[in-house]
Amino acid sequence: MNMEAAAAGRTLPRIPGETRTGRRTVARRAMRLVRAISSIIMLALWLAPSADAATEAINLTEAQLATLDVRMETPRPTTEIPLPDAPARIEVPPQAERVVGAPRAGLITQLRATEGETVEPGQTLAVIQSPDILTLQRDYLDALSAYRLARTQYERDQALYKDGSIAQRRMQETEHTFAERNNGMTAARHMLRGGGFTAAEIATLDAGGQMLPTLDIRAPIGGVVLTRMVSAGDRVDDRQPLYKIADLSTLWGNVSLPAEALLGARIGLPVTISGCAVPGRVVVVGAVVDPTSQTVMLRAALDKPCPQIRPGQMVQAQVYVHHDGTVMMVPRTAVVANGGKDWVFVRQGKGYAAQAVTIAARANDAVYIASGLDAQTQVAVSAIATLKAAWVGMGVD
Repeated sequence: MNMEAAAAGRTLPRIPGETRTGRRTVARRAMRLVRAISSIIMLALWLAPSADAATEAINLTEAQLATLDVRMETPRPTTEIPLPDAPARIEVPPQAERVVGAPRAGLITQLRATEGETVEPGQTLAVIQSPDILTLQRDYLDALSAYRLARTQYERDQALYKDGSIAQRRMQETEHTFAERNNGMTAARHMLRGGGFTAAEIATLDAGGQMLPTLDIRAPIGGVVLTRMVSAGDRVDDRQPLYKIADLSTLWGNVSLPAEALLGARIGLPVTISGCAVPGRVVVVGAVVDPTSQTVMLRAALDKPCPQIRPGQMVQAQVYVHHDGTVMMVPRTAVVANGGKDWVFVRQGKGYAAQAVTIAARANDAVYIASGLDAQTQVAVSAIATLKAAWVGMGVD
């Protein structure tokens, strides 16, 4: 019925609710879809390479080569390969930690630093009040006064002895007294330094300054406050720990690995830590196997600051070991898998060829090739997906 109506020039009945504008819109969309599909088919036909199944080559025209813009790189020979990722615990080297104790028994009147803060060498951490502080200063001033008096007597008797005005025995007695007073003053000065007084504070006492009623407890090194062990108002004993500070410029990463995996481990080989841009280096390869886990501890030193990691944190580490024989390192993007094998694309004639390789190890951004590639043969490192699509499309196994 509709065909007859169309043949007679009559208009087809409209679908209920459909407008003439809507029908034109649908028609335009259909035409655009047909054109897009046609363009894709034409592009695929233009890029379709001619293939030589025997050599697995992908021959391309000059125009196709220019369009693909494949970037080539030369493999880098190396004798170091990475092991699979393993967990590592971040620790502070013992030599980088300092425990700050109370110089004398007393009362903590102020705290000026807390956990997580970065402090500079000599920065005040806390203030302590103690009778012992006054006693140390008084003893030093008494010893200093006795020393100065003995020095004056020594200088006067030395002049008299040169003139022959006094006997040698008296000169010897004066020298002995001066040496005793000097030793006493030196010992008292050392007691002040051991009690936490700075050289500047002692110099103030030397110049006749007032004795200090309290003492600043200062950071011995620059670093980060790991632990605060007291509060303001606490009474503390002599040498009681108050703070733990660590210099985090160097950290350790302790990695546990199977003993057989460490046969090629060497001091100085690199270790990459997740979150760190600069790799660490192996400083210790354990000599003892843990009886429970049957693993060996390997320690890496991270000599460059890495803000992303902190002491106590568990991270992923990749340890590099020595490999017997030279392997070729290429970017990870250069290697593709097909038919249960690994392949790289190399230049051949006017195009490229897929070349089978054997992988020794893989890292996050590189692949280490044990065979199938030499140091003089460049490999493609870009447009890999396009090359693989063209290659697989040839039906190569």
